[in-house]
Amino acid sequence: MGRGKVQLKRIENKINRQVTFSKRRSGLLKKAHEISVLCDAEVALIIFSTKGKLYEYSTDSCMDKILERYERYSYAEKVLISAEFDTQLFSFCSSENFSSSCQVGLEQCFQVVRFITMKLWERVIEHRLRAITRVSMNQFGFMPGRSTMEAIFLIRQVMERYREKKDLHMVFIDLEKAYDKIPRNVMWWALDKHKVPTKYVGLIKDMYNNVVTRVRTSDGDTDDFPIRIGLHQGSALSPYLFALVMDEVTRDIQGDIPWCMLFADDVVLVDESRTGVNQKLELWRETLESKGFRLSRTKTEYMRCDFGTTTREEEDVSLEGQVVPRKDTFRYLGSMLQRDGDIDKDVSHRIKAGWMKWRQASSVLCDKRVPQKLKGKFYRTVIRPAMLYGAECWPTKRRHVQQLSVAEMRMLCWICGHTRRDRVRNDDIRDRLGVAPIEEKLVQHRLRWFRHVQRRPPEAPVRSGILS
Repeated sequence: MGRGKVQLKRIENKINRQVTFSKRRSGLLKKAHEISVLCDAEVALIIFSTKGKLYEYSTDSCMDKILERYERYSYAEKVLISAEFDTQLFSFCSSENFSSSCQVGLEQCFQVVRFITMKLWERVIEHRLRAITRVSMNQFGFMPGRSTMEAIFLIRQVMERYREKKDLHMVFIDLEKAYDKIPRNVMWWALDKHKVPTKYVGLIKDMYNNVVTRVRTSDGDTDDFPIRIGLHQGSALSPYLFALVMDEVTRDIQGDIPWCMLFADDVVLVDESRTGVNQKLELWRETLESKGFRLSRTKTEYMRCDFGTTTREEEDVSLEGQVVPRKDTFRYLGSMLQRDGDIDKDVSHRIKAGWMKWRQASSVLCDKRVPQKLKGKFYRTVIRPAMLYGAECWPTKRRHVQQLSVAEMRMLCWICGHTRRDRVRNDDIRDRLGVAPIEEKLVQHRLRWFRHVQRRPPEAPVRSGILS
């Protein structure tokens, strides 16, 4: 029982080999203690065998108080649920002989069934739409076999190839509230262009017919009002519908990969000249805004990679007469791109992200009651992946590896409660926590990524990008 929902769990110790009862009891006690520390919860443990009650364990409070609290919270939860739905009745259950408790129970069941059925129905339609439609290879968002890492890898490959040869000009397009501003007629037009059968189009239209919503405020809920534009938020079908609409709207203006790439509504345009990328930007603006979309004038940004040897006049990229903000760095799909093609900013950003995760979990990592092996496992699962996001695509140098190694050792020393004055070897700290050096993990990430690229089919953009 924690601070949230109170639950009573039965833990079964399933072990195939012969183990003494004392060892099983010790394992269960250790697990109960870990749950109480990690979840900041009060835990009551009763161990039974075929002969009856054998042992009991509780945290700070006594066993009776914990069980009494469980019973009290369970009863209060049932009363709260009953009070919430006691005024909601079904028309077919309005007879006098039908009790209110049955009405409440049916209302709860039908609400759950409606929610689950709608999610399953959307998944079924999405699966069938994916089987009969095709989205261009330029779209990396919500597509099986394509990921953010592939898009980051391709853009970094272009920057590496043009380094010290030619300049590169990039424009990162941002759409204003793309999901909420798709006109319904454009959605039906896109489905018709993709030759979606009429029966599926009709089913999707039924989902968007007579949709109403309300806004919850501190003073209460507003009246219902209709929604006649945009996609459903939280729907399992909305991401693929958005990909179909974007694919059909921009089909005639999409360039080759990696000179034009999309990840849902995030678009990047690349060209060797400022004039070329400006023309592409204006073409995309005219095409998208003719279908009801709108490009953000403040969030759309331009970055020039000065890889060439000749110096040129500083020129700006404009969007319908308005100058597009020029940046030296841009955060693309979580990875920091620099105008000089280096990764210094990205490494620093990843280290900061790792420290942020570390601070969020400091109450567990710095607790002396938590076993050190468990702390090491928590670090490997939560913190290190945040530090190594995008490391597969890094052209790392010795100083980058050193920065990551120093940040990691500071975290591990802090977890163990040591400082440099204690003069404890780094290898000893790693052995206690069961954490391998981060430079070895960098090598593993790169080798795993290389194997992933080799497994991709020859026509995949990431495969042609690395071999051509």
